[in-house]
Amino acid sequence: MIRTLDLIEGSETSEVAPQDGIFLVDNWIKVVEGNNIATLVEQRLRELKGQLQLANPDPERIRGILLDLADHTAQIGQSRNVDENTATELEELATAIRKFAVQL
Repeated sequence: MIRTLDLIEGSETSEVAPQDGIFLVDNWIKVVEGNNIATLVEQRLRELKGQLQLANPDPERIRGILLDLADHTAQIGQSRNVDENTATELEELATAIRKFAVQL
């Protein structure tokens, strides 16, 4: 998650290549795979990866997927099964994803 925040917050969107996104998405998928609470996140991540693998990814579609991911991430962070530190990290991640999506 820290690598994700560093990449998102420390880069202009024009500096982030689709290959960087694919690497991060693969890592995210490994984290959430099989977790019932994160099923929607996993689905959106797979959809995002598919877009990033296209010769000409659709920026509007990617923006929509990222905003959905941010919403789902924030919702998971608000779950009563999530400890306070994790909730804070998830909210920070959701905020960073939203900011990145808006810059696309």
